[in-house]
Amino acid sequence: RAVERAHLPSSSADFRPLTSLVVGPSKKTIVVVADSGLVVAEALTHQEISVADYSGSGYRNQIDKKMGAGMDRDFWGYMLSRRYTGIADVGFVVKLLKLHPDAWKNIDVKHSRDLQVRSFRENDFVILGSNRSTPWVELFNDQLNFQFDTDPATGLAMVRNKHPQKGEPATYVSDRMPNGAGNAYAVISYTPNLGDTGNVLMLAGTTMAATDAAAEFACDRHALSELERAWGLPDMRRIKSFELVYSMFILGDTAKSMKLVNSRHTVRNPAI
Repeated sequence: RAVERAHLPSSSADFRPLTSLVVGPSKKTIVVVADSGLVVAEALTHQEISVADYSGSGYRNQIDKKMGAGMDRDFWGYMLSRRYTGIADVGFVVKLLKLHPDAWKNIDVKHSRDLQVRSFRENDFVILGSNRSTPWVELFNDQLNFQFDTDPATGLAMVRNKHPQKGEPATYVSDRMPNGAGNAYAVISYTPNLGDTGNVLMLAGTTMAATDAAAEFACDRHALSELERAWGLPDMRRIKSFELVYSMFILGDTAKSMKLVNSRHTVRNPAI
């Protein structure tokens, strides 16, 4: 047994992925996968559903009212009553289980639609997707500086910098070329849950490929060490919250040249 355990990834001294902040043998972790049915409905009706509406059943009536001629309401009633998610989210769950084999019994996977506001008062979380696919991220907006929005000029997703510091842009706007390639952004956020009894790691991007890139970095076994060096911190275990904004070029649904362009962080003891 000792020999087998020595080969577990999490037993290595240099095993320091971001996911280890919310996943472990002594933690109860809920992975929230995105609501793909909601994303499609929002895109076709040009309506974004708030977390207040999503937490009840009223959002289905809103979408139904926005459905145009030729849209089959019976189909959308079926679509919004099923739990659909993206293959990328499934892939992340598989990777997470492989990355933390000693914690698999404590990892639970939930579809976004199966949660309620009170769910986020206990346990640790990994939330996949932005507010468009997983409206629950709005519950933490008062703790976050970088938030997803839609560029009114282009209709493309963007990241808004609520409180720009000197020299920082107020927005990070995606672009898209006719061939589908273009620049995109990903945001990785870490903050206490609503009850301050655990922590929440949120992984999202302005495109699906950008979200995938965020998830990839979160699973990098040296990620915590990289942030300690970048911020001059002796120990990331004392971190209270952080936000990371990455830019990248998307080509063929794959992120290239991922680069950290902005960040924020706070520690529980300001003296550290």
